[in-house]
Amino acid sequence: MTNKAKVSRENILLHEECFSYLFFKGSSKHNPIIFFHATGLNAATYLNLLTKIYDNFDGERSIYAFDQRGHGLSEAEADHKKLKSWRQFSKEAITFLNALGHESVELMGHSMGGIVASEIASQLKLKVNNLIMLEPVLYYEPKEVIKLKIKPEVFWVWEFDYLPEIFKIYSNYFNIMAKTLEQTIGQLIIAGFKESTITTKSDIVRYIKDYNISGVILYDEDMENKRNKTRNVISQHQLQNLTKDLQDSSDNPLLISIDQVCLRRMFN
Repeated sequence: MTNKAKVSRENILLHEECFSYLFFKGSSKHNPIIFFHATGLNAATYLNLLTKIYDNFDGERSIYAFDQRGHGLSEAEADHKKLKSWRQFSKEAITFLNALGHESVELMGHSMGGIVASEIASQLKLKVNNLIMLEPVLYYEPKEVIKLKIKPEVFWVWEFDYLPEIFKIYSNYFNIMAKTLEQTIGQLIIAGFKESTITTKSDIVRYIKDYNISGVILYDEDMENKRNKTRNVISQHQLQNLTKDLQDSSDNPLLISIDQVCLRRMFN
C-alpha cells in the first residue's frame, strides 16, 4: 500500500444487521467507486488493486468495498439454507448504496460482484455512471441478461497498466462491434442447456442465433433432475455429433466447454 491511500474499516447497519466495508476516503465526495467482491472472497482480498485505483486518481475518488452477507467481517446472518440466490446480495447492495446517499456512483465487481453491480445498474440507471465487470459469471439463460437492458455507455473499462490486456479490448467493444446491444452482450455469455441432441427448434439453437452467444458448456449428469440421469453427454460418438450440430447452428466459431468430471468418466 502506498502512503497516499487512506483506508479504514467501517460498519453499517442495514435492516438491523451489521455489515462491514473498506473505505478509501477521497478528497472529493462526488461520484465514488463502489466495489463488490466474488463468492468466497471479501473486500480485503482486493486491497492492492483498490489501492492502485485510488492512487491512480491521486486520492480524489472515494472507494467503498462492501463485504456481502456471509463474507469478510460482515456479521449479518448467513444461513446457507436461506441463501438460494444472488439476488439477496443485490438487494442488500442497493440498500447499502442508498444508505451512502451519493447522487451518482461508479460500480465495479469481480465474478459474482459483477452480477451484483449489473443488477444495481439495471435498477438505478440514473445513479450509475459506469459499470466495470471483471470476469462476470452471467445468468444461466441469455434472455435473463438481455432483460437488464443496460445502456451501452455504462460499459467502460479503466485502462490501467496493471490490468490484463483483455480489458483494453473490452474498452472499445461497443465501438468495434457493428451489431445490436443484445448481440454484443451475447458474446459475453456461455450458456448451459439440457438436451443430448438438438434441432432447429431447440432453445439453445435459438439463443445462439438470436443472442449471438459465444459458447456453451456441456455436462453428462443432470443435477437438477435426478430422474433424468443424463444431460448433454452420453457417449463419445454422440458428443461428436452434438458438437458438430452446435457449430453448424452458429455463424461464428462457438466455444464449447465440457465439465471436467464428465471428461474423467468418459476417458478413464
